[in-house]
Amino acid sequence: MRFSGFSHLIVQIANWIMKFSLINLLWVIINGPFAVITIIMLSTGSFMEMLVPLTLLMILTAFLLFPSTTALFAITREWIMESEQSSLLKRYWALIRENYRTSFRAGSVYAFIWAVWFLDYQYLSSVNDLLGMILIIAGILLFVNTVVFFCFHSHYRMPMKKLFSNSLLVTLGSPVMLLGTIVLGTSFVYFTARFPVVFIFFTGSVFAYLSFYLFFRYTLSVNRRTA
Repeated sequence: MRFSGFSHLIVQIANWIMKFSLINLLWVIINGPFAVITIIMLSTGSFMEMLVPLTLLMILTAFLLFPSTTALFAITREWIMESEQSSLLKRYWALIRENYRTSFRAGSVYAFIWAVWFLDYQYLSSVNDLLGMILIIAGILLFVNTVVFFCFHSHYRMPMKKLFSNSLLVTLGSPVMLLGTIVLGTSFVYFTARFPVVFIFFTGSVFAYLSFYLFFRYTLSVNRRTA
């Protein structure tokens, strides 16, 4: 009996590892061009040389990064909600297609905001250390807001303006979401830097899963308080 239970646990763990690694690998492949151009941009020597790759990154953010990442959050949401999935790959592609228009529009907005932040940081951090620190804090808040937007977009059916406004309200109004997302993001950056192979197989999918789980628990607590 104990051996049977242990064997079942091993099968479950192997199944979860396969699910996370398969979806993460597909997400990495889709965003391969984004990663390559990011490396090219960061290796350039001058401010002006960054403009062309930065423009390409803005385009890829709208066309590839946001639709594929929204689908990544949506599929991990289904794991948490214990929704049935006949085929992992087919479901992932279906989620990309279902949310593509909204994800593209949102990606265009966030790509512009992130580009403005990046250019401001590159310029102002070299002029004044205090301004550089302020922009780092702004970048952290923008990162949390982007993650919260993915959670909202994958969980609710709302107009675009409502998604943006709710994401901003939760980012600024929930210390749990703010600090939790920062801790998760920092941890994953650290482990990815130490073990780059983790990025290929687990970083995106596990981060999406844990971020949405944190968001889902937060929404449940809000619903209980307002009930």
